[in-house]
Amino acid sequence: MTYLIKIDELNMFYKKKQVLYDISFELGKKEILSIVGESGSGKSSILRAIYGIMPQTARAYANKFEVLGESIFSNPIKNKGIRNMLGKKIGVVFQEPGSTINPNIKIGKQIIQMFGYNFNLDKDSSIDIGKNVLESVKLDPDFIWESYSYSLSGGMKQRVSIAMALMLKPDIMIMDEPTSALDATVQKKIMDEIKKLHKEIDMSMIMVTHNLAMAYNISDRMIVLKDGKIVDMGTSKELVSNPKSDYTKKLIKDMPRF
Repeated sequence: MTYLIKIDELNMFYKKKQVLYDISFELGKKEILSIVGESGSGKSSILRAIYGIMPQTARAYANKFEVLGESIFSNPIKNKGIRNMLGKKIGVVFQEPGSTINPNIKIGKQIIQMFGYNFNLDKDSSIDIGKNVLESVKLDPDFIWESYSYSLSGGMKQRVSIAMALMLKPDIMIMDEPTSALDATVQKKIMDEIKKLHKEIDMSMIMVTHNLAMAYNISDRMIVLKDGKIVDMGTSKELVSNPKSDYTKKLIKDMPRF
């Protein structure tokens, strides 16, 4: 299998407090990998190391850290090269839906600027692609195109941020609690659409969530994280049918049955 991300023994500290312990995993080409755990387990810290946006007080070290074939040899990890890949090669959907949308510019204009910057695409082509993807995440494209982010609900902003990340067809999509602002019915529709687009675009995906049921339904493989340590890892089917840790067994017991 071709791996787009390889991480071996990643450790992270916030000041003197260790938050990640010997995290090792790979992300395969066209694979969906979910990282599951409760709040404070270290899920978002792993993502910050990958996309290179860490607090100034954070320090991360690893034996191996490769993203899209680029090796990060410096310890502590700085990831300036990785940050240059954000957008076109690495798409990110942050947990806070409004963080990636400029409130001073209409969303349609932002999408046109985004395509122009990344692909030098003309206005008409940007409009066609942008509106199609907005529609795919169950939004009214004409309404959203002329809207400012402050006029939208949290759920609508979340779907806009997902759509904008998908529009660039990145090699890797990183999603941090992508449906946290959505109700259960819309969550399922959006995740079904993301899975469909994942196949069409041939992208790999890392999704962070506390929702084991959602992770099970969308993922090829899952990692279960507790207190900054991996306590379970395997294919979704293997992990749910034969969990190794008591913590994973508890999550499975509490998992909703549909």
